[in-house]
Amino acid sequence: MEGQMEPKERALITQTVLQEQPTICVECGTWLGGGSTLAIAEALKQLGKGTLHTFEKDPEMMTKAVTAYETERPDLLSYVKFYDGDFVEGIERLGLRIDFALLDGPGTRRFNWYNVKALFAVDRLMPVGGVIIFHDWFKIKCEVVRPFIWMNQVYWKIEQVMQSTMGLAVVRKVKRYGEE
Repeated sequence: MEGQMEPKERALITQTVLQEQPTICVECGTWLGGGSTLAIAEALKQLGKGTLHTFEKDPEMMTKAVTAYETERPDLLSYVKFYDGDFVEGIERLGLRIDFALLDGPGTRRFNWYNVKALFAVDRLMPVGGVIIFHDWFKIKCEVVRPFIWMNQVYWKIEQVMQSTMGLAVVRKVKRYGEE
């Protein structure tokens, strides 16, 4: 199944899901489904529980991802729900209690505020203790959210940063905004 991310990035995602044992996972950026989507789904299968709600804005990519799972990995379909559309609008519409999120949205400078918008959307639906993984931590798409997280570590704790080609950051929610 075609996907992006380095093997060590996928391994960290799998390890994190296995460690956290989330019930509700969300993902911004499915692409063709063989990268982070596959790593999360396989970890959920190992746990025997949980659901990944994955969002892809490109309808052609989403169709290809769904087809790949139907033909190559039907054993994972009970752990993954695919959504064609905007991540922030989608999770707000679903109103899920999110335990784990993977943010790997648009990768151009004109969208680099999108990760901040996605962070706030996830924050409203995630309890303290939840985890977000940001892909492309060292790239354009995280150039705004990265300093935002650093400046707000009273709310979000950077637990690990993987020094890979694109970078991967594991961030834990430690406090809800507005709490004293």
